[in-house]
Amino acid sequence: MVKSDNVASAVEQEHYAYRPGVVIHADLYVENTTSMENDADNPIHEAEDPPEQSPISISLTVVQTLSTTLSCVLLVDVSDGYQLPTSSPVTSTPLPSTSKAVLKLCDRRFSAGLREDYDAAIWTPQVERKHRKFMTIPEDVRFACSANSEDDSWRYCSSDEDGSASKSRRKKSTNMAKKKRVSNEHWSSGHREAYIEQVAQKLYRTEVAIYRQLRELQGEDVPFIYGTVRLQKVGRRSLGKLDVRGMLMQYIDPSFSLRDIPERIPDQTRWQEVGEAAVKVVQVVGDYGILNDDVRLDNILVVPTREEDEKQADADSEDQPERSTQRFKTVMIDFGIARAQRKNETDDEFRRERRRCDEEGAVGYVLEKHLMKAKQSSNCPHFKYRPSRRLDRPWDNDEEDNW
Repeated sequence: MVKSDNVASAVEQEHYAYRPGVVIHADLYVENTTSMENDADNPIHEAEDPPEQSPISISLTVVQTLSTTLSCVLLVDVSDGYQLPTSSPVTSTPLPSTSKAVLKLCDRRFSAGLREDYDAAIWTPQVERKHRKFMTIPEDVRFACSANSEDDSWRYCSSDEDGSASKSRRKKSTNMAKKKRVSNEHWSSGHREAYIEQVAQKLYRTEVAIYRQLRELQGEDVPFIYGTVRLQKVGRRSLGKLDVRGMLMQYIDPSFSLRDIPERIPDQTRWQEVGEAAVKVVQVVGDYGILNDDVRLDNILVVPTREEDEKQADADSEDQPERSTQRFKTVMIDFGIARAQRKNETDDEFRRERRRCDEEGAVGYVLEKHLMKAKQSSNCPHFKYRPSRRLDRPWDNDEEDNW
């Protein structure tokens, strides 16, 4: 089995396809209110394939790789003259006028964290040939388990017998390991690739559906989604056609994660404000019927903003320069390991599930501990998390709601 410390970063791989300067040709399926409403009406289902509409052919130049965990996330420049929208068609929320965007690709070949979790070797053309050979086996006997089961939609496999420790240091897929059903220890590399492809596709479909359900928050509390994409040409002809899909998303700049607060916000008197904003965005997203099992410090961005002072020292003076105050807003990202309220799940059942998972505390308690370690002295102010208890009800039974 491949050990964590022996798995090279995807970017350093010999066959890595998305190096800076590479031009990616893709079909862009622009999000529209109709497709969003259809997903919202059926939140239990994952997003369907791109809608029956004419795609827009675009060219994207890779600027840099942002991450390679459960997907391949790239900063790209829309280099063929296509203009990204400057406002949300749903809420009219203004968007930055820019050619930069985030391209999040469902590409198992270079999703290093996903491959590591399933003991997959670094991707090579030889590995892909074994995958192709495995896919010639009749479908009804191909898999020992399925990632698409409606009754148990997270039937992931892992060599961790008790699921207590995901191999990925990113901890992003710990929830998958806990749901382990079948060991993949004796799988062939072709079998492993085929299964990872199922997992990657499911993560993609789930995230697209979640973002569509959060359409009213796009551009404000979550990134705006310009559309879904399908790459036009992927890999060598000899390896067969690879179907790589993804999302073209708003690039939020400047921004940094909650984890970076000590370095990016040296004024510790501002930490309480930022921490409360982070807890608030978790509450807002949850109130839209979303349960996110991957709420972490790294998945909430802090966005510095400027707010003009309402009162000027000399409002009548034209020579008086405008003054503004530094403010911070927060944005939640990454919904691959999330779900909407199920069709047969009552509001109270969903509330209890949210209460048990305690997404708010997953940010609040962890951030308080993180900033406590970083504060300069015992007398310095820092973030103090105060649980809202907003999901508590008098009839709750903690013993029943615990794992």
